[in-house]
Amino acid sequence: MGASVIFGWNGRGVPLSIVVTGANRHDVSQLAAVLDAVVVERPLPSERRSKHLCADAGYTGELALRIIEEHGYIPHVKGRGQEAKEKRRHPTKHARR
Repeated sequence: MGASVIFGWNGRGVPLSIVVTGANRHDVSQLAAVLDAVVVERPLPSERRSKHLCADAGYTGELALRIIEEHGYIPHVKGRGQEAKEKRRHPTKHARR
């Protein structure tokens, strides 16, 4: 059986957490484990600006959005094609995930 490695990244591409699972597990099923495994100490949101989590269309479900919010993040989840449409309208903007 293979293995799957799921990373949580910061905005600069630095890994914040790593979760290893069986290859047959979908990334969204491990969302809570990835967010729980963040090893970087972060100030509480009241002491700095809010925490945001940017994700792709695989995280649009109600359960995933609830997990994101329970961990204190503001979700930014883009549906399929939405990011490409926004890129055509504003070509200088970068993806937020």
